[in-house]
Amino acid sequence: MIKKLNMLTSAVLLIAILTAGLASFQAISRFNDQNNRAYLISAGQMISQQLADRIPADRAVARTLEAFSHNQKTLRATIVDTRGNVVFDNEADSSQMDNHLFRAEIALAIKGEGPGFAIRRSNTLDTEMIYVAQLVPELDLVVRTSMPVYTSQGPLRDMLLAIGLVLLLALAVLILISALSTRWITRPLQALNAAARAISTGDYTVRLHQLDQDDNEAAVLGEAFNSMADRLQQTITDLEERNERLAVIFENMSDPLLVVNETGAVILLNSRAKAVFGRDLDPARVTYPLVLLTHSEATDALVRQAIEGGQTIRRELPLQTVTGAAVFLVIASPVRTADDPGAILTLHDITEMKRMQKLRSDFVANVTHELKTPLTSIRGFVETLRAGAARKPDVADRFLAFIDIEAERLHKLIQDILILSEIEEIHADPHSQTFDLQTLVDAVAVLLDDAASAAGISIVVEENDSPLTVSANPDRIKQVLINLVDNAIKYNQPGGKVYIQTGRQDNGLVAISVRDTGVGIEPEHQARIFERFYRVDKSRSRDLGGTGLGLSIVKHIAQLYDGYATVESKPGQGSDFQVFLKI
Repeated sequence: MIKKLNMLTSAVLLIAILTAGLASFQAISRFNDQNNRAYLISAGQMISQQLADRIPADRAVARTLEAFSHNQKTLRATIVDTRGNVVFDNEADSSQMDNHLFRAEIALAIKGEGPGFAIRRSNTLDTEMIYVAQLVPELDLVVRTSMPVYTSQGPLRDMLLAIGLVLLLALAVLILISALSTRWITRPLQALNAAARAISTGDYTVRLHQLDQDDNEAAVLGEAFNSMADRLQQTITDLEERNERLAVIFENMSDPLLVVNETGAVILLNSRAKAVFGRDLDPARVTYPLVLLTHSEATDALVRQAIEGGQTIRRELPLQTVTGAAVFLVIASPVRTADDPGAILTLHDITEMKRMQKLRSDFVANVTHELKTPLTSIRGFVETLRAGAARKPDVADRFLAFIDIEAERLHKLIQDILILSEIEEIHADPHSQTFDLQTLVDAVAVLLDDAASAAGISIVVEENDSPLTVSANPDRIKQVLINLVDNAIKYNQPGGKVYIQTGRQDNGLVAISVRDTGVGIEPEHQARIFERFYRVDKSRSRDLGGTGLGLSIVKHIAQLYDGYATVESKPGQGSDFQVFLKI
């Protein structure tokens, strides 16, 4: 801008100086022409006066040349009669010269229209000449004086050269003054330009300092710029802080979050989304369609529906993740921008919730079924007794025994349900204490020895060389041992054995193993054996008084102590249940 301003100023000054120079040159040229005519007229008048005084032509011309020029060759004098014949010429032989009657200047003089004037090339001297002719009426002669054009223009050229030098000097001075004044005037603009460029590169701390000016426009401009820069810096700082907070929130969200444009391309996704779908994408470098990420066209349809409808939409969709199929509550919220409308997708994993809902539903159904069976039996026996069986002592005693058995089954079922519910609700057992696990195993073996003997089963406790001290709730561990040993007795064969073994492993976990020599478990049942109410042989389990919750209680107690339960079994060869506890 400054260069353009300097060039414009210089051009204006140059045009002004050239215009003034040309005008001056024209004025001087006109003055020179007038001066030349006056010079030639005066010389001609002097010659005419001398001719009128009867002085010979050659002398008259010589005197005039002496008076008007130091160099006689600079002035030419020609005397012509009114018929055009050349009487005298100081530069040529008059007898050899052509008739001059039709020379423009001579013709004008003879007509009496005053001095004739002409500029043309002389055939005699072969140079361009200025001619002035004057009539001498009393002598019928025309006196013509002339001079070379170059001689007359010599002073003009000198003057023009002087004017040119003056103009060049003036132009140089004016350009220098213009440049200095322009620089002085534009110095605030230069400072503003430098500051603006610094801000454009990201340096928002730059400010304009107060400039010493005759007026206050620069100060006002500087204050306005500094105020704008302060607001811009504060705005940028606020935006950066806000973006940083949003980025932290976005990246640390526990749910996958994606931003999708109108065409269905992912333009932003958080770390959780990358981890869930196994795609380390950078949408800034590559366009990635949503359907390739979720492997579900339903998500694309959900985005389109949210954008077109302009409202948030929720759907439960099964999606494929790196860990397998999962169910997500997908929330699509439209994002309205001027250039590129899109949607924000929030994916909440509800797979576990769905699984828990199914477990709860199955549990309720199983509990209902398990409660219904003994209640139906009890009601049947009661109706039979009311119908008259109560009056028969032997029948009444047998029915009352059945009612007692079913009531005991109900009691055990309700007790196991309460135990299981209690275990699921707590995350740490508040009644932990230190005790010897081997002593507890011996107590359980003694407790169940009568039931084992009645079934013809032997309980073998493998003793440790030293006490096994643990920290836990003895009642919980006792429940594990009772459930495992009781099952080992029930599903054993006459003459079979139950082996109980405990020990601490290298990883710090305590292992409890209950192995039997019973009927074993088919491989297809082993994966589900710890589920609630799952029975391999339902009729036999009920006949043996089982509630179907024993092994589920064992699993949940193991989880309560950061452990787990396993089973190894072969049909006809027995089963080995192992529980690992962090106690």
